[in-house]
Amino acid sequence: MDRWPRAEALTVDKKLNLEALAFHWLLTERRCWAVLWERHPTAHYRPDVLGVTRGRLLIEIECKRTLMDFNADQSKTHIACRTAGFPSQAPWKFFYLAPAELATDIKPLLPAWAGLLSAESSGLTVQVMAPVLTVKRLTVRQCVKLTHLLANQIAAMAWNNSQTQYVCNAPASTPDVSPHANRQIVAGHESCTPETDDL
Repeated sequence: MDRWPRAEALTVDKKLNLEALAFHWLLTERRCWAVLWERHPTAHYRPDVLGVTRGRLLIEIECKRTLMDFNADQSKTHIACRTAGFPSQAPWKFFYLAPAELATDIKPLLPAWAGLLSAESSGLTVQVMAPVLTVKRLTVRQCVKLTHLLANQIAAMAWNNSQTQYVCNAPASTPDVSPHANRQIVAGHESCTPETDDL
């Protein structure tokens, strides 16, 4: 039995789940020992998916579903700094990930410092290999912070999977049961789940 799920299974309603495919690729193809989503142990921005190699180097993947989204990305501060030749908290390697048909449109517009991955139901294909941006490794302290972030994300996933145990039938107009409650609709009911502060 495979240790990780097959790439063909990483779809939602027959649409590619880009983040899940990136997660799978970093774990299996790049052999990353840790993978985070929307978290970074040192920077102030939130990459879509971030992998940490055994050598404590970072591989960042930014998922794009439309050309408009890709173009808008170029105005972000850390992206603009890299384009201008002043890497801001740059990873070891940076990839854009897009569905195969969109990757064809993005390829001519790709910055020189970025790589490109195309997604299909069978998995990811490297269209353009990312150049090395930095060889700066995570420190031991940063690795400890990273494991805390990873543990928090695992705990959040476990909580979301068990939240159906906390279903309450109160109408939507009923006040929150506590100042830290966050209602979500689950299976046609309203569930009372505590808010998490930036897990």
